Amino acid sequence: MSYGFIIDTDSYSGNFEREMCAFMTGHTGDCEVGEEEQEIYLEDLESPIPNVMLVPDEHGCRRPVSIYPTTNVWNNGLGFHFKDGEEELALEKYKEYWIAYQTKNMEVVRGHRGKQIPTWTDEAIDRAIQDYEKSIEEVKRKTETSKYPAYQSVLVYFNQPLDPETIDFLKHRAHLFAGRKGIMIIGFRLYKENSAEIEI
Repeated sequence: MSYGFIIDTDSYSGNFEREMCAFMTGHTGDCEVGEEEQEIYLEDLESPIPNVMLVPDEHGCRRPVSIYPTTNVWNNGLGFHFKDGEEELALEKYKEYWIAYQTKNMEVVRGHRGKQIPTWTDEAIDRAIQDYEKSIEEVKRKTETSKYPAYQSVLVYFNQPLDPETIDFLKHRAHLFAGRKGIMIIGFRLYKENSAEIEI
C-alpha cells in the first residue's frame, strides 16, 4: 500500500517534479535528478525526511515522485489548459487554433503549384487542399471540447500515512520551492492507493 502527498500547481509538473521532491524531502530517485535541491535540503536540515517510498516508473527507474493529474483542470487536446466551467472558451480556442493551423498548411501547399516538385503534382496539391478544407469544416461543426488530464500536480510517495507535523513541513518546503521557481501552488491533497484523494 502506498500513500502520498500531492502538490497542485499552475504549471506542467513534468518540468520540476523531481527537483521539488528533492527540495521538500531530501530524496532523489535512481535517475539522480534533483541532486542540487537535495544538497540544499541537507544544508537546511540534518537528514532526509523518513518513510519516502521509491516507486518504479514505466521504464523501471525507481523514483519517489511522479507527475499527477490536477483536479478540475484539463487539457483540450492542443496543450492548452482550462478549468471546469471554461468548456465554451476551450472549444473556441480549439477551433481558432485548428483553423489557423490548417489554413497555414493550405497556403504552404498552394505555394508548391507550378514549381515542378515531384511529390507535389497538381492532383496531389488539390487532394491536400481538399483534406485541409474538410478538416476545417469538421472542426467548425464541433460542439464539445475534448478533455484530457492536465498534469500540473506532483505526487510524493510514502510508505505510511502522514502525520499533521509532516504535512505542515511538506507544505512549508513546497511553498519555499515554488517561490524560488516562480510556480504558483493552488492546493494540497493526500493520496492513498486505490482511494479518493483528500484535499487538505
